[in-house]
Amino acid sequence: MTIRIAGVTKKFADDVVAVHDLDLSIASGEFFALLGPSGCGKSTTLRLIAGLESPDAGAILLNGQTVADSKRLVPAENRSVGLVFQDYALFPHLTVESNIEFALSNLDKAARRPRVDELVGMVGIKGLERRYPHELSGGQQQRVALARAMANRPSVMLLDEPFSNLDSALRESTRRDVRSVLASQRITTVLVTHDREEAFSLADRVGVMIDGTLAQVGTPEEIYSTPSVEPVARIGGAVTLVPGVGHGDYVDCEIGRLPLLLTRHGDVCVMVRPEAVKLVPNAAGSAHVVAKSFLGPVWQIDVRLPSGLVLPARVESATAHSLSTTCDIAIEGPVVAFPTRDS
Repeated sequence: MTIRIAGVTKKFADDVVAVHDLDLSIASGEFFALLGPSGCGKSTTLRLIAGLESPDAGAILLNGQTVADSKRLVPAENRSVGLVFQDYALFPHLTVESNIEFALSNLDKAARRPRVDELVGMVGIKGLERRYPHELSGGQQQRVALARAMANRPSVMLLDEPFSNLDSALRESTRRDVRSVLASQRITTVLVTHDREEAFSLADRVGVMIDGTLAQVGTPEEIYSTPSVEPVARIGGAVTLVPGVGHGDYVDCEIGRLPLLLTRHGDVCVMVRPEAVKLVPNAAGSAHVVAKSFLGPVWQIDVRLPSGLVLPARVESATAHSLSTTCDIAIEGPVVAFPTRDS
């Protein structure tokens, strides 16, 4: 099922605009992530798709059929949409199988049992059917919630921060398994998250939301490597902005003359990711090592430029970069630059 959001705006009390003139198309079977900070409108967007909120302007279409506009609002239960929330919303007094069966009230009792068995096997919780939610781990509860949401074979699955309550080790394996289950069923999925690693590792495409609008939509690689605006660059990962002057296809800045990925003229800020920074030890270099941090697979080396700007670099070995040593700096590949507000 395709999702089409056309010019949708949603306001709340005191004319607070949660979503403004939103346009978005999501293809059938696609795994799409809405990424952004708290309060940016991503959960409101999810609720609008689900039918839990109604738009003040614009239209929402599911598989070509209008489910919300100025004239109509199709109820959530009639939209073929599954929902998994952050707290899972399991019934504490019901067993795993009863929680899943609750979503199958439209089926005859004889037909419910085979479907519950199918779902239990699909999400990997076989043997836990008679347990209650408090007897399950966070990851197991998450799988029960997913099974219940899939019970009626929805065309669209909406995931609202579903992994945020899991510890880091469990989070990675659980989200990988959930992604596999949804992909195997060809269910169009929309994930809401503030975790860029989660969005990048799971989604086919990512939409970055800022202040109720979509700042950029693209593949995870595009969002990370070629952000359209400075806020998207910061949401995408660690970044340092170095002042410079654009001269078309290159920029002059404190680091040197660097090739530009996109043409710029005038005052700009150059985006530098830590992994793009190459440090070359040089007793006559102008950059000084001021801090070192071990991050497991890499070290972070912070160097101070003559202007006082601190530039982080990620390197595999820190043996050549002791504190107070000097070095030269090189940047790998062409860079992205954003016009300054004044320019």
